[in-house]
This record gives sequence, structure tokens and C-alpha cells, in this order.
Amino acid sequence: MKRKSSSLDDITLRFESGSRSACSSLLRMSSPVFDAMLESGMKEQEQKTIDVTIASKDDFDLFYDLLQPGAGLVGKKKIVEKNVDALLTLAKYYQVSFLQRACEEVLLSLPASVQRLLQAKEHGLARQQSRCIGALAWSCTKKDLKMIHEASPDLVLRLAYTMRGYSEEEGEGEEEGEEEEEEGFLNDPVVTIP
Repeated sequence: MKRKSSSLDDITLRFESGSRSACSSLLRMSSPVFDAMLESGMKEQEQKTIDVTIASKDDFDLFYDLLQPGAGLVGKKKIVEKNVDALLTLAKYYQVSFLQRACEEVLLSLPASVQRLLQAKEHGLARQQSRCIGALAWSCTKKDLKMIHEASPDLVLRLAYTMRGYSEEEGEGEEEGEEEEEEGFLNDPVVTIP
């Protein structure tokens, strides 16, 4: 249920395809980014207008609805596969941590994929990264490994550790004497990837 414009709305958000009114206090309480934009003396505060360029008006409308008091009670039902990517992008950009966590909860229920792994890395979603690495360690193809390596070489190392059954801590802080073990690791693959 969309809320009607209220007397609390004191700012205009402009999008490529329209505009909407919003409550600056709600935006400031929810987001340090909006808080900084709306500080005294800033252009956005003086003009009472913010240009939103990273999302469509529809995506932002849902994002804004989820910032409302009480939205947490029903918010998880509103965040679904169809909109989780856009909401996560908005939540990260505006640094709304509770919404980032809610998006991660939804992502944890979706199938693991290379794209989801890279998304988790980009957005700092540790649990989603670990889950995707665990799932992909046994199913990724050579093409997948190349794609992951191009985007984030450290994720390939984490995948390799998982394939070998090593904990990540075992691979950290290698000393000089561990060189032989490392060579054996590279020359003795457990999994052959076609």
C-alpha cells in the first residue's frame, strides 16, 4: 500500500522518468549519504531537491517504502528475486545497512551462481560469498573460473582452498618453508575442470 504524500514531505526526488516527494528526516535517519547531502549549506538542502540517477523511480519507490517505520515487519515479503538486485544497489549506494542485510537474506535463498558470487564480493556480503564459494567449488567450469579470476583473483584462491578442503586461515600468512606445499597444491589438482 503506497502512502500518500504527507505534510512531512519536504523534499523532491527527481528521476529520469519523473519525481516524487519525500521526507528528508526519514532519508537522513536511514542513510548517512542522504544525511551528508542534506546538511546545512549543501546544494540539495538549499534547493530541496535530490537527483537520483542510480535507480528508476519504481525501484526507488520500493526502497523508500522499506525505509518507513514498521516496514521491517513486512519488508522481507517485498524483497524478492525480481527486485533484490536493484534494492541491494540502492542500499549499498546510500549505505542503508539494515536493508543490505535484508537483501542478503533473500540472496541466501536463491541459487548460487558466478554472478551471485561476484555480486556478493562487490557488495561485501560475507555469508553470501561463503555460500556461493561452497556451492561453486564443485560445479564451476573453466569458463566460470576465468570469469571469476578476471573480476576478483582472490575469489579464485578461496575457491581453490574450498576445493582442497583447506580453511581460509590455513592459507594466510605463508612462511618461506611453505613454498613446497604451495607447488604441490598447484601441480596436484584434486578436481579436473573440463
